[in-house]
Amino acid sequence: MMQAPPETPPGDHVPSPCIRLCTLDQSDVCVGCYRKLDDIIAWRVLDPAGRLAVLAAADRRRAAAAGIGGPGRQGE
Repeated sequence: MMQAPPETPPGDHVPSPCIRLCTLDQSDVCVGCYRKLDDIIAWRVLDPAGRLAVLAAADRRRAAAAGIGGPGRQGE
């Protein structure tokens, strides 16, 4: 009899922000999810806190690209 794999506690699951618009700009930032290439590669091994940090940085890059971020936010 096969055992079901252990479930990830709901609070620990941080889904990928990928929207399948995978194109990198000149700074190696995805124009779809605004993660850096290194963040995309590392996503599988990051813990929830690491993933949340990546998402926060991506949100700052997205805001800067839209012109709604503060100065000095680009290129994070």
